[in-house]
This record gives sequence, C-alpha cells and structure tokens, in this order.
Amino acid sequence: MTKIFNILVVDDDLKNIQVGINFLKKNKNYHLLFATSGQQALERVKETKFDLILLDIIMPVMNGYEVCKILKEDELTKNIPVLFLTAKHGTESTIKGFEAGGADYITKPFNSHELNARVKTHIELHYHYQKEIERLQDILFHSQRAETVSFLANGIAHDCNNFMCSISPNIYLIKSKLQKRVLDLKSYTDYFQGINLAVAKTSDLLGQFSDFAANKGSESEVVDMNIVVADLTKIYKGSLKNKAELEIIFLDHPALAYANKIHIEQILLNIIINAE
Repeated sequence: MTKIFNILVVDDDLKNIQVGINFLKKNKNYHLLFATSGQQALERVKETKFDLILLDIIMPVMNGYEVCKILKEDELTKNIPVLFLTAKHGTESTIKGFEAGGADYITKPFNSHELNARVKTHIELHYHYQKEIERLQDILFHSQRAETVSFLANGIAHDCNNFMCSISPNIYLIKSKLQKRVLDLKSYTDYFQGINLAVAKTSDLLGQFSDFAANKGSESEVVDMNIVVADLTKIYKGSLKNKAELEIIFLDHPALAYANKIHIEQILLNIIINAE
C-alpha cells in the first residue's frame, strides 16, 4: 500500500498557493490542503495529521513565526516539519525562522525543482524519523514487558513455592498419626483440605501468569475476607505448628472487599510466611 503524505500550504495570497500546489500535485503520494491565514492553519492541524507544512512568513493578524511557535509548543504538532515560504533573502529572517522552529525555508517566487526537492527531502526525513520512533517505542514496550514478565514469574514462583511448602507438613502430620494407628478420618479433614487448597492456589497463580502472557488483564471481584483468611489458615495449619502462633478473629458477618482475590491471597501469604 502506497503511503500518502498530507501537506498543508499556508499563504494569504491564493496565487502563491495555486502555484505551489501545481508544482507539487504531480507527485501522486502528496495530499495537498491549503489555508489562507495563520488561524485557519491552526484549525486545519486539529482536523488532519500533516506530514509537512509550507508556511508563509508575511501574513496579516498572525505571521508565520507566530504560527510556527504555536505549532512547536503543542505536543501533537511539534514534530511536523515546517518549511517557511519567504520573499526575503536576508540572513536575519532566515535565523528568525530557524529560531521559531522551522526546518527549512523556500524563497518566492518558487522554483519548481527546488520546491519539490526540499519538500521530498523533509517528507522522507520526517517519515523515517516517525518510523524510527515507532521502532524504539516497540523495543521499549517489549523490554518493559519482558522485565514485567520476569518480575511476575519470580513472584509467582516464590508464592507457588510457599503454597507447595505447606503440603509437606500436612502430609507429615497425616503420616505420623497413621503410624500411631489413629484411624479417625475426621481428624485428617483439615489437613486434606489444606493440601487441596494449596494445590488450587498454586493452579490459580499459574493461571494468572498464563492470562498475563495472553494479554488478559487481572479482574477484580467481590471477595469475602473471612473465607480468604480461613482458606489460608487451613493451608498453613500444619506448617505453622511450633513456629508461630496464628490468632484469627473472624467477623460474624461477611467481610466484603472489591479486589483481585489472588493478589489479596498473595499479600496475606507473604505476611504469614514472614511471621514464621
């Protein structure tokens, strides 16, 4: 697909606009628009994304220098190359144009070859500049994402390890009771639940990582903190024994919070682990 470049020609003299457009319209890749005043030019840039602006210096009410200064102060238009159109040949006006933010200047009356050459040069420079910016932004995005993935992977690996570590103590306690021939299965209920919950939480964490890799955002939901705390207590009932005393006070009504359940569990889990 051929790239079409939008060019704005700004001049209060319609004859100059017509001459400039006639010289440039032979290039089928140029989409040419015009404005007859500085204010009209500023309105045009709000409606269309331009790749180049040909801007007359001497205009009533608002001259080219003032228009260029406004364009360069706007985040959306500051990178558009501005080529001043001037009948002046003095060094002072040229310097003033560059100080205002102009990229180049073209003297009037126009020379067809010079006009096309300068426009072509700055169009190509701007195009390759934009492509390079996009490339660098893409590199930065993927670099930041890779760093985020690495950070998330380390965090999930750490939390998965914490959950898995709770399984072994529960199994040990079950084994020790079995060795003592204490065969009342009801006494093992909490341990089995703890093991099942640890496996489920590990699966949830891995699912969260999978969703992130697939560009799916984490979703918040209404969470009952009583249930969250109760589940974590069951998971760590065995591993906390003889290490730390865990005192839980449950509310007699649902303790509701709107949050990401997995994130809440990770925070509480780290608090418990750090208390051991």
